[in-house]
Amino acid sequence: MKNSVLAMILMGAVGFTLWGMVCELSGETEAWNRGSYYVVPIVLTAIAGTLGFAVGRRPLALGLSGTLGQVVGLYAWHPSGRMDLWPLVVGFFVVISVPSILAAKVGMMLRRRERNEQEG
Repeated sequence: MKNSVLAMILMGAVGFTLWGMVCELSGETEAWNRGSYYVVPIVLTAIAGTLGFAVGRRPLALGLSGTLGQVVGLYAWHPSGRMDLWPLVVGFFVVISVPSILAAKVGMMLRRRERNEQEG
């Protein structure tokens, strides 16, 4: 349990950091306005898969925590509080979190398979 919570915190911190790096390096307040932002889901997916293998639990939470970190980053770098596009923001983040969730699930399945091979 403790390891899975730490993994979720790590994913959230990585999501926040990546959002902030793209904003700071590009001068934008919204990272998705730059093409370089679209590398972020790839990085989060790789980390989610690795943590899914390492922790072996809660793939949904692992995938979503990286996305939640990006949402926090969005409001940290763009604190205007405008909520007019909120449904679009939620939809976008849900879509980009799917690969991370799937990678964490695959990592978890590989861990279980490895354990079964070692036991059997």
